[in-house]
Amino acid sequence: DISDASLRFVEFVNQGKYVTIGRFGERSIPRGVIEGGEVKKPADLRAILTEVQKSHQLDRVVVALPEEKLYLFDLELPSMKKSAIRGAIELVLEEHVPLKVDEVQFDYQIKEETGQGLVIHVSAAPRSLIYGYIEAFEGTGITPVVFENEALALARATVAGNDRRAFMIVDLGKTRAGITIVSRGLVEYTSTISVGGS
Repeated sequence: DISDASLRFVEFVNQGKYVTIGRFGERSIPRGVIEGGEVKKPADLRAILTEVQKSHQLDRVVVALPEEKLYLFDLELPSMKKSAIRGAIELVLEEHVPLKVDEVQFDYQIKEETGQGLVIHVSAAPRSLIYGYIEAFEGTGITPVVFENEALALARATVAGNDRRAFMIVDLGKTRAGITIVSRGLVEYTSTISVGGS
């Protein structure tokens, strides 16, 4: 979890049917290295990541991208083959995201299949945002395996996968607060307020 002010990590270790915590830690990030979730000084972030790798021997990580730079929306599509869904989303992506299709990286989940079609849950991020983080990780010895929406990662970590109830998750950081609404196991709404613990 990389924010404007800090980098935090935790390792989950499978022990039989239970999961326990392995390595974990936190490092401060100087002001100006990341602003509003965007990497402004990749070399400075790279130095912090390299130090974390040397201290904790991290090799592969899942990176949570800041919610305020991402787009979440639901899309209704007619029934179609699973292999055609990505292309169908690309055709209407610009109606939901204020960027061109080739400037966006997205993923989706099938939220619901009805007699009339599919309800698709889409998460999209500007490629420039992702490339800023990729550049910072280059040469550190840490490989980001997945870049994921911060709100989705937080929801998965705090709400049981089979719990269909509605939840509001409030993530209070130093400089901002993230609000996530989860219902039926999916993130339905996210918002960021520029007020935090400091």
